[in-house]
Amino acid sequence: MTPERFTATRDRSWGIRPVGEPEPAGQPRGFGGMWWCWIPLRFETFALHLILEEDPVGLRNTNFAVRLWPAATGRPVEQLGWPLPEIRYESGTRRPTHATIELTGRDGTSSTLEIDPVLGIPLNVGCGYGADPDWTHGVWKGEAWVEGSVYDHQDPAVSGRGAFSITDHLARATFDGEVGWGIFEHGSIGRHDPSGFADLGSVAP
Repeated sequence: MTPERFTATRDRSWGIRPVGEPEPAGQPRGFGGMWWCWIPLRFETFALHLILEEDPVGLRNTNFAVRLWPAATGRPVEQLGWPLPEIRYESGTRRPTHATIELTGRDGTSSTLEIDPVLGIPLNVGCGYGADPDWTHGVWKGEAWVEGSVYDHQDPAVSGRGAFSITDHLARATFDGEVGWGIFEHGSIGRHDPSGFADLGSVAP
């Protein structure tokens, strides 16, 4: 990595969320499952941003897919319709090994986004996200709080947590003849019928 040759993403979506000190418990409700993708990707001449969420039967409740061009081009944001994803998982796990996503422009033109995850970081292991037992986003730790932690992902106690987490993957992608890099954030936890996962313990064949 050099100053003139690197790319990065920043999640600017955080605002007031139900995190930090918990609210009083309400009526208990069961967890059926969730399927999630947050995918910001940077290419040489454009960027892509996708956000997809589905319930256990595959009903999509969040759908966002756009291509963004540099401001200097004057080109407007391009909507890319209703993405159709196909994700392959490592056998015996829910770790994604490849994703193919069909994207359709407003003019009906279809293009294929190919994503290869390189390295993943479970967000509930030291990142304060989801069911991380060590700390939670929004918890007040005092002035000038600084803390570091080391985790051994070969430890079953750690890897077991990661299996039930949204995971951020450094990813290589190809789209419209260009190669790009970014984040493939994915979680498939519990039942998700389109993926063939029947319950919390289901894994890829």
